[in-house]
Amino acid sequence: MKKIVFRLMVLVMVILVIILAPFCLGSAPFDINFSKTENTQVISMWHIETFEGGSVSRLRYLEKQSIAFEKKYPGKLLLIINLTYDEAKEKIVNGEIPDMVSFGVGAGDLFVDNVKEIDIKSNFRSDLIQYGTINNKLCAVPYMIGGYCKITYDNYDNLYVRKSNNEIVNQDNKIVVDDTQYQLYQNFISQKYDGILGTQRDFYRINNRINLGKMDNCNFEYISGYNDLIQYMAITSNVASEIQIAENFIEFILSEDGQTAIKDYGMFSVNRSIYSSGEYKNFENEIFKEINSVNAFVGRNNV
Repeated sequence: MKKIVFRLMVLVMVILVIILAPFCLGSAPFDINFSKTENTQVISMWHIETFEGGSVSRLRYLEKQSIAFEKKYPGKLLLIINLTYDEAKEKIVNGEIPDMVSFGVGAGDLFVDNVKEIDIKSNFRSDLIQYGTINNKLCAVPYMIGGYCKITYDNYDNLYVRKSNNEIVNQDNKIVVDDTQYQLYQNFISQKYDGILGTQRDFYRINNRINLGKMDNCNFEYISGYNDLIQYMAITSNVASEIQIAENFIEFILSEDGQTAIKDYGMFSVNRSIYSSGEYKNFENEIFKEINSVNAFVGRNNV
């Protein structure tokens, strides 16, 4: 027993010597090279979703692209923070502002007083430019699009739609229930509803179930024209070097690689065709027709 206690005492003394010796000798415990961190810049991006994603959350897309961006621009890092509208609003009330923001229609009003004009060379759809402007200055750049589609069984009697205030109405605009878009989808696959106005997320779920043999075929009618399922980026920093990094990231997202990667998330590109066949290609063809939308900086009560 005494031998065990003695060995423990020796071990503790050795550990203390290792920890304290460098300080007693007046030198740092390690020769740390700070050259890699001197040029590192971290900018914050708040990510706010106002509509359902595609096959995978848009947050996953941004996280993966930020890693690829750092490889191209070593030392330039993005800290992506996922927030709800109300969480972002509370932070702003408390004086917090990010360096840039990713947001859907209905959340732009939170940042309308902080956004900067964006100077980029990359192209995106000309019909979307007007919706990202304030006083004719480009302040929000779209980087991916969703879409609406009518999904029905044969000989359907009613079309159910979820409004922005969570009311589900039938085709006569009669309120049926207050519920989520997901519940709308659930009621369709259980055949409680025989027709719904869905988003690209509902399309993905139902098309996937059909391909797996989990439900019978149904009809997809892709909607062109009005579309408010658009995700934007805006810059809110006042620091020139941070603005440059943010603009570089937007250019990176709009590049061929950045836009082609959107295919993995069941969404649609803002500047190129990314689907070659099947129902996604048919959906994309309608999305590529001219879009009517609302300004990116309107509040959610005006969508």
